[in-house]
Amino acid sequence: MNTATKRQYFTLCPHMDETKYIYLEYESYRAKMVTEGNKPPSLSRYLINIILSHYRETNGGASNG
Repeated sequence: MNTATKRQYFTLCPHMDETKYIYLEYESYRAKMVTEGNKPPSLSRYLINIILSHYRETNGGASNG
C-alpha cells in the first residue's frame, strides 16, 4: 500500500467527560490562535500534533515517521 497518497484512519473512543474536556481545551487553544491572528488547526490536526509531540518528547526527538 502506498501510504504517501492514501490516508489511514483509526478511531479513538474517550469517555464523555474526556471528550468534553478535550473539546474545551481545543476551543481555548483555537480562540488564542485567532486572537493572535493565526489560523487555528482543525481539531484533528490539533490532536495529531499533541500525540506526535508526546512521542518526540518521550523518545528524545527520535521519530519513525
